[in-house]
Amino acid sequence: MTIADDGQRGRAAGHTGAPDVIELLENTDRGSLAHAYGPAEDMPPYLVHLLEEDPERQAEALGMLDMSVLHQGSL
Repeated sequence: MTIADDGQRGRAAGHTGAPDVIELLENTDRGSLAHAYGPAEDMPPYLVHLLEEDPERQAEALGMLDMSVLHQGSL
């Protein structure tokens, strides 16, 4: 699944801001960013999942962000 696919779901779910978020994520140089486990190239889909209405998808995204980005209390 691509970021754009997730954005389509976000628009269908009534998230009017989703296209701007998708564009921002697609244009970010993720290779220059890192998290606790290496390059942050895997984070954009999780950020998009925060826009989902499904609480399980949101919880999965928050868990991954907490584990990878806010690792052991440090950014």
